[in-house]
Amino acid sequence: MEQGAFNAASAKMKHIRRDRTLRPQYCHPCGPYTAAEHLATHFEHIHSGNLLNKQTTSQPANPRQPLTSSSTTALADNTSALDGPFNIDIVTEAINSVPVKKAPGVDHIRGEMLRPI
Repeated sequence: MEQGAFNAASAKMKHIRRDRTLRPQYCHPCGPYTAAEHLATHFEHIHSGNLLNKQTTSQPANPRQPLTSSSTTALADNTSALDGPFNIDIVTEAINSVPVKKAPGVDHIRGEMLRPI
């Protein structure tokens, strides 16, 4: 084998080896749907607030101006403030736009894990 062909072959082998490195990903033996459900349950448990100190009391943002019944009814009447900026169509479109085998963020959650939800 001549030197040019050898260099090309070793460059190709180096490229193949580099692309085969394992990337960290969350998987479950029962498949991606179970992995997504397990991860969703885990996040629900972690972010539910049950790990917070139960002895702390919540206080209004401004202690000099406590919540009154008129301010809470104004909040209840204004349901558009509670709806949020996202609807199901926007979330579905965002999940479907994630490329296959790519994690868009540092959390390494891939589109295959979100699509079954």
